[in-house]
Amino acid sequence: MSLKLLFAAAIVSAALASACSGGDGNGGATSAGCGSTGVIPVGAKPWAVALDAAHSRLYAGNEFDNTVSVLNLCTHETITTLNSGTGPNSISVDHRTGRAYVSNFNSNDVTVIQDDKVVQTVPVGAAPWAVLADETAGRAYVANSSGGSVMVLAPDSASPVATAPGFQDPRGLARSGRTLYVADAGANSVRAVDLDTLQLTGEVAVGEHPQGMAIDAAANRLYVTNVEDASVSVVDLSSLSVVATIPVGLSPLQIAVDPQAHTAYTADSFADTVTVIDTQTDSVIATSDAAKKPWDVEVSDDGLYIYVASAGTGEIKVFSPEQLAGSSGG
Repeated sequence: MSLKLLFAAAIVSAALASACSGGDGNGGATSAGCGSTGVIPVGAKPWAVALDAAHSRLYAGNEFDNTVSVLNLCTHETITTLNSGTGPNSISVDHRTGRAYVSNFNSNDVTVIQDDKVVQTVPVGAAPWAVLADETAGRAYVANSSGGSVMVLAPDSASPVATAPGFQDPRGLARSGRTLYVADAGANSVRAVDLDTLQLTGEVAVGEHPQGMAIDAAANRLYVTNVEDASVSVVDLSSLSVVATIPVGLSPLQIAVDPQAHTAYTADSFADTVTVIDTQTDSVIATSDAAKKPWDVEVSDDGLYIYVASAGTGEIKVFSPEQLAGSSGG
């Protein structure tokens, strides 16, 4: 095991020995000392997982029973189960307000959750695949995969307030400053959009059928999962060019980055694996078979826990970094 992972293991052990911190919603976006590893039963076929450490909330979007599980991030106890639209497949949270946005692939709308209640349902374009909250602007963006557009949502607005058209099959979304990056699966590229004008400002070719994306802000890099060729493209955002391609498991849907530990994790849905990547060397550290049909993955802000939506078992599985590295298959 590398020194980096041994250090992470020591941090995890110390955190598990400490008491679980409360969730008053007034703290920073960190989960230090909060929670534990384990298995959390949720609904049928969870496709999405999202964290809101500032409000001690964990969300799971359950695609087969059209619900969202709202759980306490520290204790893993279920707070409530809410009805969403049909086919919830992506969740993003505004950590300043605690407002969660859920894209519903089959009902062409977005469910808005506030204070553990559904407060709004906003019709959007066809087959919304991803939603991304922008807490800086107080808005959210939705990629309509069959609609070929990205729409802008504003709080309390009953309909989208703006639309960026011209995509073939927009999937994943990521943001850096006032630039929105869109994984266009139909074009095998990532497109950069100016959020002030909604105009295309750049494009880079990646792998086949790009989907999930995550940004390492410190390194100014974007990590993109390519579903059809089982790889991750590493994009330098300064030059908007691919600087590395990393092979991972079959059908990597989503990716999460821990910039502090210089690691990334992919949910390899058809391989039943989670791939661990060293982002300093752009190489695979480990391949874990600890989840079945992993659809989504998130990392806590402090890097102590990795949350995997295990669609095949109806659970959110919570791992420490050394657990995923320790069950290495590669």
